[in-house]
Amino acid sequence: MKNLDKFSERDYPIETRWIIKEIIVKIPWFAFFAFIFVGSWFGLLSLFTFMAIATFMAIAGLSFIFFTIWLILARENYHYEFEREFIFLSQGIMSKSERDVPYGRIQNIYILQGITDRLVGLASVTIETVSKNVGLYDILIFPGFGKRRICIPGLMYKNALNLRDTLMQLILASPIDDSQSGL
Repeated sequence: MKNLDKFSERDYPIETRWIIKEIIVKIPWFAFFAFIFVGSWFGLLSLFTFMAIATFMAIAGLSFIFFTIWLILARENYHYEFEREFIFLSQGIMSKSERDVPYGRIQNIYILQGITDRLVGLASVTIETVSKNVGLYDILIFPGFGKRRICIPGLMYKNALNLRDTLMQLILASPIDDSQSGL
């Protein structure tokens, strides 16, 4: 059992294999959108000309490189620390944001494990807070937080279970007062 006073991403790190898995899963999408873009630009009949193939490869390659760099930077700039009374979060590549979430505002904790996550032994812990607003990060599964959802992807499955159990203990130990409930 972890020390409940303070633990962070050093104790529950986002694994490097999560980045590799995300890149491999997205390769068909890069190819598909590059194919559509090149096909609409050059016309489907001339799609297999040298210029069209070179453009397709360049678009797919640049998209792949951009996405890889973005994933690495997103992971490196996402920090979470679980303290005695609240969760401290910070994120952002170009625009930085910070957030403190009292344990009394946490409404739901669940573990997501898609088929590709199961193949590589990973899981995502999602923490939902009391709020009626929904933002982009509340829909997508990236490391980060939105208005009401905190997502910590790429954890080893065992670490995800331990994190959920530890958070449940912290929630039960934290009294809920009206100022934390968001209502």
